[in-house]
Amino acid sequence: TYGYKSWNVTGMVREWVASPSGNLGLLLNSSTKASSDSNRMFASSEATDATQRPKLVVTYVLASDATAPTVNTFTLPTTATSLTVPITAFTATDEVGVTGYLVTESSTQPSATAIGWSTSAPSSFTFSSAGTKTAYAWAKDAAGNVSGSLSRTVTITLPDTTAPTVSITSPSANSVVRGSKTIYASASDNVKVTKVEFYVNGVLKLTSGSSPFKYSWNTRTVGNGTCGLMAKAYDAAGNMQQSSTVSVRVKN
Repeated sequence: TYGYKSWNVTGMVREWVASPSGNLGLLLNSSTKASSDSNRMFASSEATDATQRPKLVVTYVLASDATAPTVNTFTLPTTATSLTVPITAFTATDEVGVTGYLVTESSTQPSATAIGWSTSAPSSFTFSSAGTKTAYAWAKDAAGNVSGSLSRTVTITLPDTTAPTVSITSPSANSVVRGSKTIYASASDNVKVTKVEFYVNGVLKLTSGSSPFKYSWNTRTVGNGTCGLMAKAYDAAGNMQQSSTVSVRVKN
């Protein structure tokens, strides 16, 4: 009768895997219990009827994977001027295959289902704030095994883009001044005020490098009438802020 005849050769194949030199092929022979005129005809792999061609079914079962990946390299610059820091190297290996990469600021091992895993190694990482920070690199595999971490430290110093604040505090607007009059300015900065310049009618008169910021103005150097007083404050990064102009009346 037509149909497939099947043989389970699992044991034989296992022997071949264990000892490849013992693989001498497979020979099909008639049963010794069959009558002398008994025979079977097998179709070849080129048989016209494709359903009659021989076939080999291989079932491959993976052993349980309990081995976590290993993070081999993880490199960051030692200093940076941005919260987003480039990752110059991040590699990991696994006995089956690495399926995910993750960088965190926490030393606590993440779960395989945590948010942030990527299928390829990231090229940068964004920290939450400036200062001396540590990043931890992790890898995972398809079985959900998560590696130990490899950590690196970077010192992030953000550029100062905040200008100081400054104002003329004395004399007050529209006051009458005469003789020698001290002009006071109040200035502050998120880092440090390095200098304050005092201007009278737009002309620089004095640069003060320390608090209290003041200028002793001889009002007799200008004619009687209205004068405009103004100050400019600077910080170490070169940020500058100009105060509002305070108008006073000179009457000598």
